[in-house]
Amino acid sequence: MIRTSKILFIFLLLTVVYLNMLRYKSFEIQAILNADIVLQNNLADRSWEFVNQINEDYPSLNVFAMPMISMKAQYLLAKDSIDKGIRYLEIGAKRNPYLKFSESLLGDTYMKLNDYEKFDKYTRSAFNGMPNNPVHFIMLVKLLKTQNKNDSIVYYYNKIDNLAKGKDPQFSNIVLSSLIVHPDTVEKYNAKKIADESLKRFPNYGQVRKLHDYVYFTPENIDLAEDIYDEAMFNLRQNKTGEGIELLKEAIELHPTSQLYQDNLIIAFYNLRNYEQVSDLFYDYRKQFKEIDSKILFYSAYSLYTNDDYETSCTILKDLEQEGVINNLNQLFSECKKVISSN
Repeated sequence: MIRTSKILFIFLLLTVVYLNMLRYKSFEIQAILNADIVLQNNLADRSWEFVNQINEDYPSLNVFAMPMISMKAQYLLAKDSIDKGIRYLEIGAKRNPYLKFSESLLGDTYMKLNDYEKFDKYTRSAFNGMPNNPVHFIMLVKLLKTQNKNDSIVYYYNKIDNLAKGKDPQFSNIVLSSLIVHPDTVEKYNAKKIADESLKRFPNYGQVRKLHDYVYFTPENIDLAEDIYDEAMFNLRQNKTGEGIELLKEAIELHPTSQLYQDNLIIAFYNLRNYEQVSDLFYDYRKQFKEIDSKILFYSAYSLYTNDDYETSCTILKDLEQEGVINNLNQLFSECKKVISSN
């Protein structure tokens, strides 16, 4: 009996050691899998030797509760092992039916295979299970676009939790990308309201700003403005200042909210010592933009000072001095001493 107990103990001990070794090996593999997905590496570049090392059975879920078999399926699909990849994803959907990770991948796979019935089935399953997941919503919008259901796109967008919308700009980005195709669509579905809300949530996201401006000024005008701006800067580099300035004005007319275009127009006028034009531009410029480069602030303050607007210019110059951008303010701009002391 004692001998049997010892054998059983050793067996259990070896089993625990073996399982821990499998788990440790899995964690090493998972680190690579997660990096591949996050960095959007080409999964097809991984060797079959690496893919075969992925143990999909123990542990069956990774640290984020994604089925390991579904993680492995992504590599199989990337390597055109389509049938096996789909079969693995179907198994993964059963191993964790709550996360909807496998269903989302199945929807994406069937979309690429042009099987729209199954694309619809799995995409709706993923969204209905976890509607506040941006990946699931993006897939749903892609589905609805193939069905020309803009009403449904906006309907489901309005159903998304505001907290989720505030965490990820993909929700509004995919909707706006669907609505900017035609001015009538923008008007009908109140795309400007969605664009304004998105920009308020994500003021520093370039793609959010670009889509916002697409809604207001049309993609055609924004893209044309970019081409004109490039031509303007080429002329300015060739010392064709007059032509460059006129082209910058054209670009700004097409895309009036571009700070970059207005910055370079201010710089161009400043280099020409046309301080009156810089001053005129700056009054509207500072109402439009909250974050202003220190160089633009200095050029504008210098121009305002030259045009005898000491109150505005000296306030700006004093702030620049405190930030260490300029030194000896009172010596360089004597009128500022009076202005600052009176305040």
